[in-house]
Amino acid sequence: MVKRWWTPSSKSPARLGEWFELSDEGPLNNILVASGVLGPLDPIGLSPTLLSEDIEAFTGACIACERWDPKGVAGPYDLEVNPQTLKGSPIDRRVLRYKTMERPIGSPALVAKRSLLEAMGPDVPDRWLIGRVRVQGGGEIDELCTIIDPEPLWDRLRTAFTPGWFSVVRYEVCGECGRFTRRPGGSAWYLHAQEVAGEKASAKLASLLVPLSAVERAELRDRKRWPRLGVCGIPVRDAIVDPYGSPMPVWWDEFDAHQRSCGVSPPFPKIPIEPDEPVGSWLEAQIEERGYEACVLLDGEDLAERCVVYARLWACWDAKVARRIEGLNDAKLADAIRVKLRDRSRKDWLPGS
Repeated sequence: MVKRWWTPSSKSPARLGEWFELSDEGPLNNILVASGVLGPLDPIGLSPTLLSEDIEAFTGACIACERWDPKGVAGPYDLEVNPQTLKGSPIDRRVLRYKTMERPIGSPALVAKRSLLEAMGPDVPDRWLIGRVRVQGGGEIDELCTIIDPEPLWDRLRTAFTPGWFSVVRYEVCGECGRFTRRPGGSAWYLHAQEVAGEKASAKLASLLVPLSAVERAELRDRKRWPRLGVCGIPVRDAIVDPYGSPMPVWWDEFDAHQRSCGVSPPFPKIPIEPDEPVGSWLEAQIEERGYEACVLLDGEDLAERCVVYARLWACWDAKVARRIEGLNDAKLADAIRVKLRDRSRKDWLPGS
């Protein structure tokens, strides 16, 4: 019988007002652009975020999933940006006045206003690596700096397991490097109290995670002082309410090993690719070890076949789901799901529901 090793979310109330996410709410088309960015620019900034010349500077950097190991960075990162923003506006005092923090297109690191760090004072950890921001063909932008956090709390940000979890959470593994990713969709983030006890601010991606003391000390809710700065509360729970180990897994092998230690065996995350499409190095190694059929769905558009993988995962953590699909092979389970999917108004697509 499948048993949960974690606490159901309904039995672990969340505490608010302890941690917050800071983000910039300014227009996306007016953000900074790194001088050597790869690929074409577009209005919403969906361009590669790792520069080719910077790949070797970041340990474990992967151009496919755009992730890297901050612990391996030897020192501060200096970023060079174009003289104009994505919108084409010159970088002048008016533009800088409304910039609090952002991840410029083509930058592997967060850029923030130095005055923000000064206002947060002792809540800024000593481990942060603070670099400079320069303009191509010009001087340094004194108001801005780059931030790399070698031990970011973002790796401990969790998603609460709820009855509708599998309708929004996506499990993925990078085919190039093997990093494990879970995309929460509309699921709620939370922090585990024991994992953030005594911690200071943390930086990663395009945001900061800060404790209440930083919000109060820097008056971060004051819109006149910090225009366009978004301050959003992150719940804190005393218990873990998701099926991941602690610390959070970074690699698929870590996720798989933890689940097996709890008595369940998650299925390999089948990756939909075309037969002639080149695969990443990690996926290629898995195909050689496990066989092509075990790793790849030939028909990536078949929703039922994708749901089979999620149903198998769900069954690892939910006894009710495990009972419903017991004795069904992948083909029969996919056929049963197709019947349920014919009526898109129904959400109870698992057999026996």
